[in-house]
This record gives sequence, C-alpha cells and structure tokens, in this order.
Amino acid sequence: RVLAAAIGLRSCMSSLAAARQLLEEFRLWVKWYNLGAATLGIAFGATDPPPVSARAAALQPPQLPWHAKHPKELGFWRQLLLTAPGITLALRLGRRARELAAPPSALVLAAGPALSVPLLAYVMVGYPLGAELRLWAMQRQQQQQQQQ
Repeated sequence: RVLAAAIGLRSCMSSLAAARQLLEEFRLWVKWYNLGAATLGIAFGATDPPPVSARAAALQPPQLPWHAKHPKELGFWRQLLLTAPGITLALRLGRRARELAAPPSALVLAAGPALSVPLLAYVMVGYPLGAELRLWAMQRQQQQQQQQ
C-alpha cells in the first residue's frame, strides 16, 4: 500500500510539474487571451443597445422558456470570435504536451484554467463593465442636454 501511495504521489507530482511547464511556456499567450476577452466584453457591452425598459417589456407577451431568445452578449458570432483563440491555444497545448510526454492530467490541469478564465472574464467582467460604461455615458449625455 505504501508503494502504491508513493507511485500515486509521484504521478501527481509529475502531472503538476508538466502542467506548470505548459503554463509557463504559454503564459504570454494566455495573458493576451484573457486581456482580449475582457476587452472584447467591454467593447460589446458599451456598444450594444440598452435592454428594453420594464414598462415596454410588460407590454410584450410572455415568452415560453423554450422560445426564449438567446442573449445578444452570447450570440453565435461573438462566441466564435471569443473561442477561436482558445481552440488554437488548446491545439498548441496538446501538441506541446505530447512532445513533453506529459500525462493527460497535466493537459487537463493546464488547459482548464487557460481556456475557461477568458470566457469568464468576458461574461462576468468585460460585458457588465461595458454596459455600465454605456449607462454612465447615456446618463451624462442626458444631464448635459438638461443643462442646455
């Protein structure tokens, strides 16, 4: 049992070391992907038209859940634009992991955060921040119009 535990610990350590090496080699790529996803979210959030007001939404007939519209911030072309660099990154990570003879767990440990964080940065940080910037700009414009 002790031998099996030692082998398991050694395998885990080699996976962590290989994952760390993969992340170090692709660090610049991952940083730019994260920054690009957040910037894309800010740009789309700031330029999308504001959502329908509550009064106008009350006048529209209720939609059944299976007929609900797909949110604009997650449209097909935006998803494609956002995930294309991630697909390329995943292919490069996989090729490099094969060259290093890294275990599959090392690839999972490296690719998981490298591919999911940019998507979260877009949805949870970039787009809401862009929408807030748009709202702030609209309020400022209304205040300037009222002053004139």
